[in-house]
Amino acid sequence: MSKVRVVRKPRVSKAKAVPAVIGLLSLPGAPTQEQRRAMVSEAAYYRAQKRGFEPGRELDDWLAAEAEIGGCSPMRDLQSELH
Repeated sequence: MSKVRVVRKPRVSKAKAVPAVIGLLSLPGAPTQEQRRAMVSEAAYYRAQKRGFEPGRELDDWLAAEAEIGGCSPMRDLQSELH
């Protein structure tokens, strides 16, 4: 019978992981905050247009657009996962 060797992945502390993830969020291909806001704004507009611009649902349109584009705040989502 052959022996099976278990290799464990080294653990990375939160203190080291956060800067690494922050660096990934600012990659050249990633949208800037201004670009992301424009994308959310456009998506919210099209959602409102699709429902006939019925008043009183602007926040719903915005929040759905943020979720569609990639969440409200990548940094806030990251922080909530780490705590």
